[in-house]
Amino acid sequence: MGSKQTECDAGTRAWMLDDLKGLRPYAEPEDPDGREETWVDFRVRLDPEGNWHLHTGDASYDTDHRGYIGCGSVAREDDEDALRASLEEAIEQALDARAEREA
Repeated sequence: MGSKQTECDAGTRAWMLDDLKGLRPYAEPEDPDGREETWVDFRVRLDPEGNWHLHTGDASYDTDHRGYIGCGSVAREDDEDALRASLEEAIEQALDARAEREA
């Protein structure tokens, strides 16, 4: 799912944030020994056609790496503000990568 533009509009940010909220139950509870991952990785991707995509889990399973990518993670205890901050950072990474390539 994506939207046709290069900037990330409010509607696109909203569906990505909703998807990230749904990932929280898949993150493991805090591991007191620090041996287990306690988060789920995600990537936002701006493809060459201007569509935004959200990929989750292990990046080695991603089948399309075209475009510009930003990364983040979701922890079980993340509230909406933390998720939004992680998403915004990932979007900025993708936009910065595009700006660097186009410069």
